[in-house]
Amino acid sequence: MQAAELVGRALAAYGTKKVFGVLGDGNMLFAASFEQLGIAYVAARREDGAITMADGYARTTGQRAVASVSYGPALTNGLTALTEAVRARSPLVVITGEVARSDTSNVQRLDQRELVQAVGARYVSVGDASQIPALLGHACAEVEVDRVPIVVAVPFDVQLQEVGFPTTLSLPESVKPARPHPDIAVIEEAAAILVKSRRVLVLAGGGAIDGPAEAALARLADRAGALLCTTLRARGLFHAHPFCIGVAGGYTTSFTRRLFKEADCVLSFGASLNRFTTQNGSLFPNAIVVRCDVDEGAFSTARNSDVLIRGDAQLTAEAIADALGSDAPPASFRTSLQASAIADHRHGEPFQDMSGPRGVDLRSALTILDAELPDERIVVVDTGHFTSDVCSYVSVSRPRDFVFSVNFGSVGLALGNAIGAAIGSPGLPVVAFVGDGGLMMSVLELDTAVRAHVPLMVVVCNDGGFGAEIHKYRMRGLPWEVATYENPDFAEVARSLGAEGHSVLTLDDLRGIDLDMATRDKPILLDIHVDPVRMSDWYERIQRPKIVLEGQSPI
Repeated sequence: MQAAELVGRALAAYGTKKVFGVLGDGNMLFAASFEQLGIAYVAARREDGAITMADGYARTTGQRAVASVSYGPALTNGLTALTEAVRARSPLVVITGEVARSDTSNVQRLDQRELVQAVGARYVSVGDASQIPALLGHACAEVEVDRVPIVVAVPFDVQLQEVGFPTTLSLPESVKPARPHPDIAVIEEAAAILVKSRRVLVLAGGGAIDGPAEAALARLADRAGALLCTTLRARGLFHAHPFCIGVAGGYTTSFTRRLFKEADCVLSFGASLNRFTTQNGSLFPNAIVVRCDVDEGAFSTARNSDVLIRGDAQLTAEAIADALGSDAPPASFRTSLQASAIADHRHGEPFQDMSGPRGVDLRSALTILDAELPDERIVVVDTGHFTSDVCSYVSVSRPRDFVFSVNFGSVGLALGNAIGAAIGSPGLPVVAFVGDGGLMMSVLELDTAVRAHVPLMVVVCNDGGFGAEIHKYRMRGLPWEVATYENPDFAEVARSLGAEGHSVLTLDDLRGIDLDMATRDKPILLDIHVDPVRMSDWYERIQRPKIVLEGQSPI
């Protein structure tokens, strides 16, 4: 057989059930064998779509995902999506080709290694067909441990080499790092700080979302009388806990910001405590910060930390709780009145509906969707002015049910992420929130969802332009019409591609749509015409200080 078929056989042997891809000269020979090997091939319309689908599949399932694109321009088409997957630490393998080494005049020849490594992914080039099982196997095992996407490239001339049928193909054993136990002296130091504290917060990040850490952190919070919160990546953890105050950072409410400022101790587990989570260090200015992480390298960014603990989140939380013994601090943060107030503010900042002739108040539309959709659903959010409203008014019940397609700040990646999430989690409703600009960049993948019979909901937050830029122009007193445009009828576009489409001009329009996803076998698109003038609370709070720093007076 040809070496290209060996790629498919190795992927199948290593447990690959699906490959998201776009065909070209550099990868078409791989895909020819997928179906007979039991690998479902999901044909995307563009390479960035294929990679974002694999990325969404990996993020929501926690499993390795595989994408395949051709070489040269096909690979460059996917670089933005690959960068997003790198920033999200997705366990992703991308199978591609390289121009035949003797084909020096091929117009698609490119230094792919340099490009891939520039965005933070790893690159492996197969020099001979005999290397395929080992190199591909190591890539599949490595991404599950290191969570860094790997691009495996097989030059076209290597694909054509004849090889024998392998007697065995087995995935190399993934050697996961041992869960580090915390140093007992540092645990005692942390416990002593807790005993003296009165208003404690336990903050969980992405490093604490898998395994039994949630229960251990909740137990520690109960022992310390602490409130619970998460980073955006860990959103949904502690969802049902009465003393969880939600996400730390920019998407807080005025009520929760007050609680953060009152905190005198923050216990952080698996969180980077970056400028977004800490609001540039201003979120909990009066707190002693105890930070736990398995990665000692993470402590290089520990400017906001007073005590550093290298240890597994679960093991560290259990050790601190045990060290407290009977010396738990008084629970001044935990009262029945506090629990009631937290419940009242669990669904975003209270607001007065501003829907009118200019369009729907997005907050009101999101509140309706949040109430009507099943509690267990996957929410995928694209980049745009609308992003903060979605993060504030639409909830999730588990961290892996929230896909934040904004790690690279690119517009237009959420639809692909959502398709991959839906294929990876059949039976679970998936809702993608996109802007009109982002939809126009990726609408061709709506056809992929139709062909794949994916019952996906696409909510278009349509403000008739690039909303983020509109508000930046307006705050600077500049003409903002350049950021607006005439959109097509998105509902009609959806129907023309075989999906279901609805235009939403009023809240009553939204209430009149059947939102039940259980009986659908194709996507539904809701084109919600939102007020382009209303600026989100988050956007105003974040952008106005930036304009002041520029030496301007915001309007």
